[in-house]
Amino acid sequence: MIFSALAHANPPADWIKAPGARAELVDEPVFGGRVALYRAGPADAEAIVLVHGLGTPAARDWGLVIPALARRYQVIALDLPGFGNSSKGNHYYTPDSLAHALDAVLKEPARFTLVGHSMGAGVAIAYAAAHPGRVSHLVLVDAAGVLHRSVYIEYLAIKGLEQALGKDSWMFPALSRAIHRRAESWPDDDALAIERAGVRRRLLGGEPAAIAAVSMTGWDFSQELRAI
Repeated sequence: MIFSALAHANPPADWIKAPGARAELVDEPVFGGRVALYRAGPADAEAIVLVHGLGTPAARDWGLVIPALARRYQVIALDLPGFGNSSKGNHYYTPDSLAHALDAVLKEPARFTLVGHSMGAGVAIAYAAAHPGRVSHLVLVDAAGVLHRSVYIEYLAIKGLEQALGKDSWMFPALSRAIHRRAESWPDDDALAIERAGVRRRLLGGEPAAIAAVSMTGWDFSQELRAI
């Protein structure tokens, strides 16, 4: 398990330009770590929970949204497990497991509007299907679609190659072609592949964002959508 540098202190809330903004780390039993929760707005107002998508900023993606909502609502955002100031590890980050973690750290309020962006929209769908009594409204913003696994693996690898060598490197074309060939041989049943820690470490470097993204490529939301 890899913990953030702030594992024993509250994460910063100064990026939330709203009165009464505050942050805390709370225990999260699903992955056995801690999750960063951010709050703003009046505590007795109607509640809105914001779930971010892929990317390093995590909850900071909502930096311009939270102050606007906090004028009227109690706003709660979080860094999902594996992101931002929350604990990180080589875990099987799937929409339903992240939804379980969300429920574990949201003891209150009892009912709220749930807003999910991109990957977070997938987590929000899984949450609303599993806990319909807690969700008064569900808002999906640019919900992530189903990606062909080889295309996404190729994208991740080539972005890493660009950062390491630069697109102008004489090695880039040959290495990118090699990456493409490797991506095409990704196992057909990627869910079975990445549910094993050793496979995640070998193929994805144990990187939480990559694991979460690849799990999304094969996730079927049909049952959840029907339940909602």
